[in-house]
Amino acid sequence: MKCGIFYLVFSACLLTSCTSSRVAVDTQRDLAGRKVALVRPGTSEAVVLSYLGQPSEVRTNLPFTWEDNTVNFAYGSHEPGQFAEFGTVVFDKSNRVIRAISPTRGCSIRPGAEEFMPWLDRAYSQSNILCVIKDIKFDPSVPDYMLQHDLRYSLVNRSNVPCDLITQDLLKLDLVVEVYDERKSLFFRTDYGTTGTREFTIKRHLPPRSSVSGDVRIWVSDIDFGRPPPGTYYVRIAFGLDDEHFSVSKAVKFKVP
Repeated sequence: MKCGIFYLVFSACLLTSCTSSRVAVDTQRDLAGRKVALVRPGTSEAVVLSYLGQPSEVRTNLPFTWEDNTVNFAYGSHEPGQFAEFGTVVFDKSNRVIRAISPTRGCSIRPGAEEFMPWLDRAYSQSNILCVIKDIKFDPSVPDYMLQHDLRYSLVNRSNVPCDLITQDLLKLDLVVEVYDERKSLFFRTDYGTTGTREFTIKRHLPPRSSVSGDVRIWVSDIDFGRPPPGTYYVRIAFGLDDEHFSVSKAVKFKVP
């Protein structure tokens, strides 16, 4: 009996410890990401250093650099070239900020995508459209490490009546992609719905119990955050029915070699 009580107490403490650790990681990333997101274009390097402190790494000659002579301050990277968990700040040749981006907040997030339900083990939707991850493929032949994970998904009309999707030309332009680490803490998020425009929309007709499919690269962003550390990750996506309502998929486990 005492062994049973000890086991229950130990399990409860372990669960509490894991939960507390995950909350601490989430809080640290969120606070750091919010600070990075507050840095505005044109800010001087000196002001950035006084606000954010010294970067984990200073990077040059990045694969996604659009301007010449830019310098990237990476915050929250544990090794050279590794993922900047807190964010990056890019400076031009005059040491002024071009852009500052958090990997969990992206360039911007639609209002309805600010915070989805926390559970990852089941899908949920604010309509009859169910978002489902069908497959994740790893292609080592792709030169850029950030583009090697490809995700295939489907949108399913669960109802017995026809349904119309008012979407953009490419389905992925209505998607939010979220990646969680092995502790199931939010690691990376990008909202494709803020990169397109709602002026160019189309109507996709979905008969009852039918589906439409698309694909999206998991790690693509407009800036090089660096290489994700090897390990286990979880990814889920959310399809924007509009800027306020989403169909969110169940998370799927995948590996970064």
